[in-house]
Amino acid sequence: MERRQLESFVAVVDTGGFHAAAKRLFITQSAVSQSLKALEQELGEPLLLRPAGGKGAPGLSEAGKRLLPIAREILQRIEKGKQVVKDLSKVLTGRLTIGAVDVAALYHLPDPLRRFNSAHPELEITVRVAGSRALEQGIRAGELDLAFLLAPATPRGLAGRPFRDDPLAAVAPVELIESLGSRPDPAELAKLGWITYPRGTVSRGIIEAAFKRAGLPFPVSMEIDRPEAILQLVRAGLGLAMLPERLLESCDGHAEIRRIELPGVAATRPIRILHRPETQLTPAARTFLADLKPPITGRA
Repeated sequence: MERRQLESFVAVVDTGGFHAAAKRLFITQSAVSQSLKALEQELGEPLLLRPAGGKGAPGLSEAGKRLLPIAREILQRIEKGKQVVKDLSKVLTGRLTIGAVDVAALYHLPDPLRRFNSAHPELEITVRVAGSRALEQGIRAGELDLAFLLAPATPRGLAGRPFRDDPLAAVAPVELIESLGSRPDPAELAKLGWITYPRGTVSRGIIEAAFKRAGLPFPVSMEIDRPEAILQLVRAGLGLAMLPERLLESCDGHAEIRRIELPGVAATRPIRILHRPETQLTPAARTFLADLKPPITGRA
């Protein structure tokens, strides 16, 4: 006794004929007839009473009357079983390992992670904060499921898409602003020097390119890979910096620093989601990506 045979039997009874049953099941009329014939042969009893001359709706034999409620129950249980399995697949377990650069971990991921953790409490979520190159290596090595890093494009052999744009702003010690004004002469700024990210990093390349486009010098006095540390050095009066807008928003009101305007200088770091090809994603990683909001450009 197969599901298709029971479906054909119930469909003929419900629709009143073989042709209508075939349309309901999206199969041919001959397939319906063959299913009913095979079921009746297996049971050794006719289930339907065919009308004389082949016209009119078939009736139910005594065997058919007894089988009909059981057939309905079996089909309902099959559908219920399929739904239970589907629901089970939505319960994510195991671990989701996410890598992120500092700005993404601090300002862009907390809300999505909170929502995802609330929706999937059985899942263990690990976040690793590192530089973009280390995160890309982690994806390639299979150590990370997803990475939120700074990259203008998706590296060869991997998959990804834009996530957020992270604009940068110029800041200076308040003493310098008081002496030179909010739009100081670039030549005067060059005397103090810039505290910035190490050479070879994505952030450093973006900043240097912005100054080059504006035709302004960018003399570097210190190299540090943590924006919070750079901010503290600017507060101490040791130099200027280009820092994430989100970081500066979080420290508005502090008297030690001020933003400065640099004509023609516009620097934005693209944050990109990186992962292995779609077919290699875990269910947890695939669900997390699906739950994220669409890519956002500009301040977010």
